Amino acid sequence: MEYGFCPPNSDEAAGSLARSSRRSWYDLCERISGCVARGQGQESITTLANVQGIEEVVPDTALWAALVALGMLYSFHRYEDKYNGSEGANVSSRITVSIS
Repeated sequence: MEYGFCPPNSDEAAGSLARSSRRSWYDLCERISGCVARGQGQESITTLANVQGIEEVVPDTALWAALVALGMLYSFHRYEDKYNGSEGANVSSRITVSIS
């Protein structure tokens, strides 16, 4: 915190982003898992509007939260590049036993 790597108050940063005109980043981060599960993560991310990095648009108090939000969105975008959504744990009520 002393050298600017972490915000003095992370709750304030998230709240500031939620109140800014870039709330769309905040909102998409909250629903990105569902978008990815439906195969619409990249589409949802690429339809976000471009933003000027000026204080009137993203206040200084929201920069840390904006960085975290954009990092998350980038990671999900790259995730869909690499995977098709069928990997991971599959839950099934049917048990199959193979005896050799």
